[in-house]
Amino acid sequence: MKQLAKFVRLDSNTPEEALHELLVKKWEMSRPTLVINIFGGDFEKKRQLKMIFKKGLWKAAESAGCWIVTGGFNVGIMKLTGEAVRDYTDAYGSNHMNAIGIASWGCIARREALENHNYEGSFPASYQSEDSDSGRPQDLQPASIAQDEEELPLDPNHTHFFLVDTGFNRRKGRDCQFRTRFAHVIGTWRDEENREVKVPMCGLLIGGDRFNLEQIFYALTDNRCPIMAIK
Repeated sequence: MKQLAKFVRLDSNTPEEALHELLVKKWEMSRPTLVINIFGGDFEKKRQLKMIFKKGLWKAAESAGCWIVTGGFNVGIMKLTGEAVRDYTDAYGSNHMNAIGIASWGCIARREALENHNYEGSFPASYQSEDSDSGRPQDLQPASIAQDEEELPLDPNHTHFFLVDTGFNRRKGRDCQFRTRFAHVIGTWRDEENREVKVPMCGLLIGGDRFNLEQIFYALTDNRCPIMAIK
């Protein structure tokens, strides 16, 4: 990583109460003021589109406490999100924006660097995201070879990671239901006066595949999260 990011490897069925306790007591995070869910993968990398996207995120983060949730990988819209958060926090401080990656453990390239076989945790761990023009390490199979399986590096600019172990190595989309439950945990987070005030939440879909469509389905039906799709 280019910076120190917090991460946890956890079971896909981890209870919502445990997730909330991790956020509050272990990571000492405050209730977000806005949550933006980013869905998608590769996209056409036009310079103008990249700047429009970054400026949109910067505008959303003008009030402190914005969380941006992605798939956490160093490719496509997820990588661009990480860059936007990096640039903004470098200029205005880390209290304005957090980039949270939710990734399937089996799809992470070089995940052995994050393991500790003594079950004592491995933080801090040294993890290298190898970059290329395509956003993928050269020694990994491109998604076109095996659409349902992949291994990708984590993005170096996200601030927090949930590495979801589903027991299916390299199978895409296995973190979908966990991401839905995580959004529910955030959305129902009580305010400082212990009132049930829903956290504002929206979603943005850029590119992606059938696995992202499944994520969109659950975001709409389970969490009533409004989604904007960009062609």
